[in-house]
Amino acid sequence: MHRLDVRQRRFSTLHVLVITTGISAATSVVAAPDGLVFGGTLSLLTVAEHLDLDKGSPLNPSNENIQAPHDLLTSELRPNIKITAKNVQLIARPRVHYTYGLVQVDQHERDASSATASYLSEAFGQWTVSESLSFSYGLQSYQWGSAESLSPSNRIFHETAVQRNILYEVRGHNLARLNFSAGKSFSTVVMAEVKDNPEDKTTFVADEVWQPKALIKSEYNWNEGADYFGMVAGAYQHGLPWVGEYFSSGLPFFDGLSVFADISHQWGSDAWYPEANTVATRLGPQQQTTFVQAFQNSRKTFTLAAAGLKYDFINGVIIRGEYIFNEAGYTRQQFQAATATVASRNPLQLAVLGDNVRRFLGSGLDLPGQRYGYVSVHVPDFLTIRDLMFDARTFYALADHSSLSYASLDYKAGDHGTVSLASAGSTGPKDGELRGYAKSVEYLSYRHDW
Repeated sequence: MHRLDVRQRRFSTLHVLVITTGISAATSVVAAPDGLVFGGTLSLLTVAEHLDLDKGSPLNPSNENIQAPHDLLTSELRPNIKITAKNVQLIARPRVHYTYGLVQVDQHERDASSATASYLSEAFGQWTVSESLSFSYGLQSYQWGSAESLSPSNRIFHETAVQRNILYEVRGHNLARLNFSAGKSFSTVVMAEVKDNPEDKTTFVADEVWQPKALIKSEYNWNEGADYFGMVAGAYQHGLPWVGEYFSSGLPFFDGLSVFADISHQWGSDAWYPEANTVATRLGPQQQTTFVQAFQNSRKTFTLAAAGLKYDFINGVIIRGEYIFNEAGYTRQQFQAATATVASRNPLQLAVLGDNVRRFLGSGLDLPGQRYGYVSVHVPDFLTIRDLMFDARTFYALADHSSLSYASLDYKAGDHGTVSLASAGSTGPKDGELRGYAKSVEYLSYRHDW
């Protein structure tokens, strides 16, 4: 109990700092705006998607656990609206979403299903109080760091390159954020997630009750902002504080080559781990594997780090390589136990299958394993064709040699359209960390911008 109280006090200090500073800022007098300026864009994105599902996947045998569509049509309307009144901005990014999918389970085709949804990806106000202070509040996304694979020091947004495809975009969280600056070189951000977003159905930690989070991030930059170093301290309301650091710097004597890293150290972990227990049955004692939060109240420090090199060519080509260390991730034995548990059709395991699948998919881990390599390339005007852009990336699991790759071609068609063709695929053992439940996914899309 004492350890929990200490963690709560750490969080409270950060949370109070956000609130009290915000109240101080709110007492400033804002002159009446001279007039409103309305601006924005509108995009219609239509994507046809085909999944080659792996019927023998331990995670999703015969598509029974996840019931993923093998063919999916998605159309999404994406308005981006901005209203400016002198030193105040109001920003809204609503989304209207339609999907039509075909699903096959255990080789039996289900009836086609369609669904519509609407939600706010972001909606917030920003007040520029002075040259050195701004305040924003609402549903917003806030990112930092140079690593492309993930951002370890940002424990509020858990975004990785594994998730990104043609349709993906980062959804906002309900944040109160203060940005301070001292000259052009030093800045500090005080930020708190103050409210849950029930419309966001994505789950990082299964069965977790939402709790407020807060952080303080300070950054110093030089070389006109091209190089920087930052430090982060944050906490959840009910414990698990973390500290982080990140930097990016160009290397001397090698124009275009830079080194970067993003690191966090967290006390304890909310992640779910497989654990075998002996239970009494009518046939005698038998083993049943369930998922438990083994390190939730641990004093152990878990490090998550991404570090690498990036080279920017004169012609706009960018290549990078990164190494990821995820200390809280599953060992090879733990991952095999987890996949075997959700794949088992033993009656004792079927009794807890729903909980196990939910906790495996919402494990609370940014990546399932402990060690990864990552490479990516960006090529504008690919094959010397103007307005044709090529992007490719690969995650590689060093523990079991599985990999997940994604490549896309984007062509600007006229002044308002973009045609995209993309493909994702995985390799390695069926129970590999990066295999997932689809052998490959193909995308064809058209986006029209007004």
